[in-house]
Amino acid sequence: MQPDTISVRVVNEAEIDADTADLTVVVEGSSVFSGSEAFKKAKELRALIDALKEAGIAWKALSLSAMLSVALS
Repeated sequence: MQPDTISVRVVNEAEIDADTADLTVVVEGSSVFSGSEAFKKAKELRALIDALKEAGIAWKALSLSAMLSVALS
């Protein structure tokens, strides 16, 4: 440090609550549904939706953006 020089270092930490979150979930099953009908019919997805609702996530905040169907022979 040179003479007559002031050195300042500031460190600040803060926690903030998230206002949104994007989740990627893979659910495997044998039922075939499309669109939002999967929310109502697929047992595994229904259990996830119920848990999210219990955590305070509103139904209208949920959406299904894609489904992949794979046939195995």
